[in-house]
Amino acid sequence: MMAFIDAHREDLGIEPICRELAIAPSSYHEH
Repeated sequence: MMAFIDAHREDLGIEPICRELAIAPSSYHEH
């Protein structure tokens, strides 16, 4: 899942992706 976010965060931003995937942005930032 983190690879997906990394691939799309430039276009979409981290928070909108996390919201759609129902994960907290802080979960991403821990990695």
